[in-house]
Amino acid sequence: IREDWYVVPSIKKSDALFIRRNNLYPRLIVNEAEAYTTDTMHRVNTKPNADIRAFTASYYNSLSFAFAEIVGRSYGGGVLELMPSEVEKILLPYNENHSDLLPEIDKMIRDKVDIDTILEYTDNILLKQTYGLTDVEISTAKRIWKKLANRRLGRK
Repeated sequence: IREDWYVVPSIKKSDALFIRRNNLYPRLIVNEAEAYTTDTMHRVNTKPNADIRAFTASYYNSLSFAFAEIVGRSYGGGVLELMPSEVEKILLPYNENHSDLLPEIDKMIRDKVDIDTILEYTDNILLKQTYGLTDVEISTAKRIWKKLANRRLGRK
């Protein structure tokens, strides 16, 4: 469609990057490197008064993961794909105090800690302590996410 196929049509930086196609769980990444992106990642920009680190940390919880599975689409091989209009529908329990959680979440992901262990940590703080969800409500959100993710991954 482009007149010059070799010209990148949109050169912009964003606050964070949301991976478009995912395997085990979708990832939201703070763009500390100020990298430019192609269509394999979605650009995420926050409002001026939002803290991108708190926003990113707030994403890693069972409730948000369940919403990602519900609004996203599943493709062959168990791939979860999320388009920008779908990403916007993910419920995110944002709290500006959550920025303090990001270094620990980042460390666990880099150390390849199992996502269930990460979610135990984040669900307790984000959903239970901050928003007052009960253990039963958190467990329900996690079961919904696991059921939908396992169904998707079972299509390999």
